Amino acid sequence: MRMAGDTIASASPPDDVFAATPEVAARLAGTTVAQLERWRHSGLVVPTVTRRLSPRNEVRLYDFAGVVELRILTRLREARSSPRLSPQHIRQVVTRLRAEYGRPLTELRYAVQGGELYFQHPDGSWEGGRRPGQLVVAEVIMLEEVRAELRSAARKLDREPGQIVRRRKVLGSKPTFAGTRIPVSAVRAYLDRGLPDTEILAAYPQLTEADIDAVRAAC
Repeated sequence: MRMAGDTIASASPPDDVFAATPEVAARLAGTTVAQLERWRHSGLVVPTVTRRLSPRNEVRLYDFAGVVELRILTRLREARSSPRLSPQHIRQVVTRLRAEYGRPLTELRYAVQGGELYFQHPDGSWEGGRRPGQLVVAEVIMLEEVRAELRSAARKLDREPGQIVRRRKVLGSKPTFAGTRIPVSAVRAYLDRGLPDTEILAAYPQLTEADIDAVRAAC
């Protein structure tokens, strides 16, 4: 039986097949589409895919590494440093590093101190600012933490309360609540027994009233 709001969806895509529109990429990176456009025009971070479908319609998509780059830039702009880190300094450092690294924003660890941007090479040595080679620990941008945050945020985008989906290879493609592995049949069993919503939410904290209402509407 196909239920209200029922859609076919796959599990969260792995990093190598991740694709985000500018709107989604900006949301995940914690910035604005306008800022993405400024970085695109300056060449700091450009979409992985740019395809013009018509004179007024162009598709732009960012891969996972691209969104990581956007997130790193956002973190660098927000770093609490006195004086503040200037966009020009960030651009100069990244441009310089591209001569040595393919995508330096996703390959190196960064730190901000006194309005200067420092970076750590794979061998552990630090460089940048007025004192190259000096180890700095203030405002260190942890790359793996950024990646983990983005993966978590991307999963949350798929979690829309009240949406019922079928995902291939998940519980035999049976209806589940979007963003979870909780089968709709489990909630229906509670409702059939006349149990209150509070008991359902206690058993399944990931769910909301909207999810329960969606099951009622489909009955």
